[in-house]
Amino acid sequence: MKGVPKLKKQNFWRRATAAFLLSIMVLTSAPAAVFAEEPLDLSDSGIITEVGEITDLTDEDIEFLPSGDEDDLPEISETPGQPEIPDPSPEETEPEFDPNQEIPAMVMGTGARETQQITTHWDYTYYHAFQQKEAPWATATIGGELAYCVDMTNFHTNSGVNMGSSTTYPSLSADQKYVLGHIMQYGAKDDSNIPFHMATQVLIWEVVHGRMNLDTLERTNSDIYDGVIGRNPSASSYYTQILADVKDHEQVPSFMSNRQNTAPTHKLSNSNGSYELNLTNENSGCFLGDFHFNTTGSVSFNQVNNDLTITSSGELKSPVLITAYKGASGQTDSLLFWSSEDNYQQVRATPLDTNPVPAYMQLTTEDEGEPEPPDPPEDEEYWIEINKVEAGTEIPLEGAVFEVRHTENGIVGNVTSDSDGFASIQVPWPGSYIITEITPPENHLLDENPMKDVVVNTDNPTASVTFANKPYTGLKVLKVDASNSRPLSGAVIAIDQIDGDIHLEGTTDQDGEVFFEKLPPNTSWEVTELQAPAGYHLNEKVFTAELEENQVVTVTIPDKVKPGLIIRKVDAETGEPLAGAVFSVTRSDGSLIGEYISNQNGMVLVENLPEGTYIIQEIQPPEGYLLDGENSKKTVNLSFENSQE
Repeated sequence: MKGVPKLKKQNFWRRATAAFLLSIMVLTSAPAAVFAEEPLDLSDSGIITEVGEITDLTDEDIEFLPSGDEDDLPEISETPGQPEIPDPSPEETEPEFDPNQEIPAMVMGTGARETQQITTHWDYTYYHAFQQKEAPWATATIGGELAYCVDMTNFHTNSGVNMGSSTTYPSLSADQKYVLGHIMQYGAKDDSNIPFHMATQVLIWEVVHGRMNLDTLERTNSDIYDGVIGRNPSASSYYTQILADVKDHEQVPSFMSNRQNTAPTHKLSNSNGSYELNLTNENSGCFLGDFHFNTTGSVSFNQVNNDLTITSSGELKSPVLITAYKGASGQTDSLLFWSSEDNYQQVRATPLDTNPVPAYMQLTTEDEGEPEPPDPPEDEEYWIEINKVEAGTEIPLEGAVFEVRHTENGIVGNVTSDSDGFASIQVPWPGSYIITEITPPENHLLDENPMKDVVVNTDNPTASVTFANKPYTGLKVLKVDASNSRPLSGAVIAIDQIDGDIHLEGTTDQDGEVFFEKLPPNTSWEVTELQAPAGYHLNEKVFTAELEENQVVTVTIPDKVKPGLIIRKVDAETGEPLAGAVFSVTRSDGSLIGEYISNQNGMVLVENLPEGTYIIQEIQPPEGYLLDGENSKKTVNLSFENSQE
């Protein structure tokens, strides 16, 4: 990534100690006080406040302190077979293919074959959450139409590859496919707006890789988002808008669900030998008339505006699943999936019919409440066992969270690895399950392939799967007051990888800390302060840090406070700060320094004053307050002393 210009190292400064004064005056409608390190009573004019010492730490060496006693872990290496993406050179500014090349147009359908073309956008980079590397952003077309990556665990993507199409992709459920179609419907249709494309692609990856709760469309894990949009904030508004449009598009009648596994059950009542039920849509976000209901067996439907009458000529002893569609009369294929013959390239998708919205409910004539999923065969139990280890070792990892989902019947539940790195869950049905790592163990990255498939059946009632995680390194920057080591918030810090392209920025919190996580190990970094906290000088020194495997390094940056006056205006009775008071600051000879107005915190900061005596007078009180006579005028003395080396 492009970094800000590096700050030049400072020449060696002569060490000197200087005394300074930071006087904080509180002016109220009652006798006021001047605040420094401790409250001082300056009600008697002419009092002289002495100055303490401060040491110039600009050229002092800063220790890099590890956060704890970390174990010595093996080196993190690249995934076998994964080609490393080279850093772009200045000459590599052209796309990987001729943008004017004509591509034969074909009707995209099952069995169609088209050529994949990749365009690299060097001005945009992202951090690949699974490959743990920085990479330039790329877009792809297949047959001239924008195609999105479906599975980000595969890093291979090349121009000129023939891709075959299919409407089936067994790793995704029907619900996932519909949501992906809706994301593409409201997302970027071409690569003319890269932040828009990034937002669309991130949402697709989040759905595919289990980072999105499909019932609420809320993000459950932010690693993919942070790696892309966290580094490209201009994509954030597009992400929010696409998600809002999809949520609005997927509105269904109030008595139905847009997910099959959460379909509500309704009972039809017996009326003279037939069964009937009347339902009313109370969801103002959708119109019942937009949904198509088809006669199913003995069940028929009659729609009038937002009212639905359901009749059945016979009993429904087992719940019957009813599906209605908005934008279609029945189930449709919303996506076309593309893959290479050798399955080496990323699987991609282009939209087909992205508009349909399914709605589900179940009908019965029996008093059996909510239906249970289909029962497994009698006397047969199915189990899935998950082992969690550190990559390249047999060290067990605790605290990883996994989602277990049947490919047809939906989510079974979540499990968490114990201290032995083990988790197990009894599953109710035979068939194919997708195990997705949702949350990695502490201080570790997600498995490079966070979605794994297992099958349980009578011949294989217990399936086992192993997930491996690499540890990550981190860099913590601590911002402190140079005189007393008090933590300072609001400092903007930048880190730049030496011999690399990663540039990150962050702002210190109330503890004076900003933490940069998931950095590549065995790398060197420059740490600079871009903006000092209010009232402090910028520390222009460039600090360096060496990151080892499984280690968090701390860099401490001290700032010196700016000399001057801080005037504080408060209510005499409540002590609450008052904005809008006007103060004049003059020298002892009567020459005016300036007039200042207290801010919303009741504060006035007058910086860079030379030594001398100053008179601070409140000349206009805040609205609704009166001047406090003699107490509205204070005199302070600023003196500076230097000791010899």
